[in-house]
Amino acid sequence: MSLFDQAKEMATITAFYALTLNHFDMNTHNHESCEIMYVKKGRCTVETNSELRILHEGEFVFLDSHASHRLFVDTKTPCSLLNLEFVLASTGTISLRELRQKSTSLRQTEKLANDILFGYDNRNLKRPLEELIHHLAKSPSQEYSSEKAFLISLLFQQCLLELGHFLYSKRQVPSSPYLNKALSYIHGHLQEDLRIPTIATHVGINKSYLHLLFSQHLNETISSYINRKRLEKAIFLLINSELSVTDIAFQVGYNSRQHFSTTFSRYFGKSPQDYKLKKYNIEHNSLNIGQYRKKSDYWEFIQMKD
Repeated sequence: MSLFDQAKEMATITAFYALTLNHFDMNTHNHESCEIMYVKKGRCTVETNSELRILHEGEFVFLDSHASHRLFVDTKTPCSLLNLEFVLASTGTISLRELRQKSTSLRQTEKLANDILFGYDNRNLKRPLEELIHHLAKSPSQEYSSEKAFLISLLFQQCLLELGHFLYSKRQVPSSPYLNKALSYIHGHLQEDLRIPTIATHVGINKSYLHLLFSQHLNETISSYINRKRLEKAIFLLINSELSVTDIAFQVGYNSRQHFSTTFSRYFGKSPQDYKLKKYNIEHNSLNIGQYRKKSDYWEFIQMKD
């Protein structure tokens, strides 16, 4: 992962936005910049080459340079997003060398193999990220006073430190073998009638402890996790397979097409069939949905295309 690449000594912000989207469907793409996409409120769906995830409030994804991804926001639940893109290189505005000298997590020489990581903000990433974007947006000309430039630099560094801590902790915090066994069982039996007592018995612990593990490590209930994984798998199959809606319903654990369609529509605001055929209008809450992208001496507003 480039954030741990010792050859990359500097970092520079290249783009940012803070938006609330009612409905958005971005084509799969990648870019040179690293990217933090943070859900401030609501939910969105992020699809990568390896998986599809539904992100809720307080969750985020870090996308390394050239990591392919796609963003989708459904009509049912608007999503407020904070987004920051930055490049890591031998030249730039923030010294990663100095940050690594002061930060244990950023100082590690071992590189992470993952180029895409999903996480829950259990520390303090939201505040500096939100303040940083706020100050950047107030000065699109990039004409900052020395005090404002210093503040922007500090906030950017804090974002990098929080991100580095999260990425490093992904390797350092041992996961629970009971939780791993439960997740493995759930993923392998999504098409079945999953019941919490059955999962607990398979893992070899009681229900209360299993609930506690999901709350502590995943910040969600067992039932919500199962439902999310079923819907994620359903979306993937709707997009990438020729299976009928009925077949998909049974493959992801619903006992009828009607039950699946009702749950899917309640969650996403459209039926599985409409989602599969893309027979819906993409409507935005504003004509000015876009991001600020860095030019030589100013931030240029560029409309985001779905």
